[in-house]
Amino acid sequence: MACLTANNGQLIVAQLLASELICTPMRNLVSKLQESLSSADRGWFSAAWQGILHVAVIYILARLFTPWLLDVTFSRVLPLVLGHPLGGNPLQFFFSHLLAFSFLPGLIAGFVNSKLFGNRVIRFVWLVPVAVLLFVFVFIGPGMYPTMLWESDFRQAFHYFFGAGFRFVGEPALMSQNLNDFVRGYAQLRVTVPAYVGVAYSLGGWLSLRIKKRTTRSQTIPKVVTQATPAN
Repeated sequence: MACLTANNGQLIVAQLLASELICTPMRNLVSKLQESLSSADRGWFSAAWQGILHVAVIYILARLFTPWLLDVTFSRVLPLVLGHPLGGNPLQFFFSHLLAFSFLPGLIAGFVNSKLFGNRVIRFVWLVPVAVLLFVFVFIGPGMYPTMLWESDFRQAFHYFFGAGFRFVGEPALMSQNLNDFVRGYAQLRVTVPAYVGVAYSLGGWLSLRIKKRTTRSQTIPKVVTQATPAN
């Protein structure tokens, strides 16, 4: 009986510790989001609409621009640079470079849009695609058991949504030979790539706001010093 009481006490302590480790960062994130929304030019409504527009840009980049950029790079840019067309299955190049061809456009777009709009809500738009990815990872990912996470195969799910190592053989039309890799690559394109773009987009916006803040501060300090210095 004493052993059961001790085990229950340890379990309660572990649950409280896990709750504190998870809830404290989330509370801090929510408070920062509220601060950004309340500091928008016209309040919550304007910030919410700008957030929706930023999320729309993220998914346009992920679903349209990234595939187009990969196709143009494979079929036009690299053959022009190398002097000959690339061989092999184009899907091998396509799915093996999703991170690079999604992160960089997202970073640039976030930096530029932050300069245009200047709303600090851009720092938090990554939460939407990452939340979608997390939901799909836990509830649909291979090897995952949502009601028994401690028995789930996180390594298998992580490889499915983030891993490379694609092995496409033959022509693209021979889908029967490449079906497993194609399904995994398509899942990354639909779910993981928006998360890549979202994180890069918010990072680019944060960098833009940071540079703007430092520039404003560097311009303000000399003016204050000049005004405080008495004329000779």
